[in-house]
Amino acid sequence: MEAPVREMEALAALLGAGEAALAGQRWPEAEAAFREALALDPKHPRVHELLAKALEGQGRAAEAEPHRARARALRRAAWQRQVEAEARKQHELLGEATRHEIP
Repeated sequence: MEAPVREMEALAALLGAGEAALAGQRWPEAEAAFREALALDPKHPRVHELLAKALEGQGRAAEAEPHRARARALRRAAWQRQVEAEARKQHELLGEATRHEIP
């Protein structure tokens, strides 16, 4: 099994464990799982969001806010990349269409 696949499986397992801990209000356990998940993928917006919830559950809202902000920034960047890719695709399609116009 390739390392990236193992990391993805480990990340999924940590997310599942952390979410189960959140549901049971086991905040420190959830925090530990999400921090370990962040070590595998520091650019995963959902992990930042869930870590913020675990921190808030422990009354640590000030620590949670940077993770909420990071999750928003990561989602915004992903959305922007999608929009730009779609715009490039549309531009290419338009270019193809105009090259093949009949006079």
